[in-house]
Amino acid sequence: LSIEPALGFAFDSPNGRIVMIFASSDASAREIMLFYNEALGAIGWIGSDGMWRRGTETLVISEVSTAAGGLWRLMVRPN
Repeated sequence: LSIEPALGFAFDSPNGRIVMIFASSDASAREIMLFYNEALGAIGWIGSDGMWRRGTETLVISEVSTAAGGLWRLMVRPN
């Protein structure tokens, strides 16, 4: 994934951090999910295929349509 730095944001809320980044990729959705299923499981995240949880946080990865075209959105938020 190649990060699109102008599109993301991060801040702390009273309930925990919220981070949203956008990225582009030539990889297929299947390849991306396979990678994150393996990589995130290895560092303690539980879940698969777009939604994982660890402690008090949830990580969601999804394809989105934007004015810039199709991108991947990666968001960490409190449970």
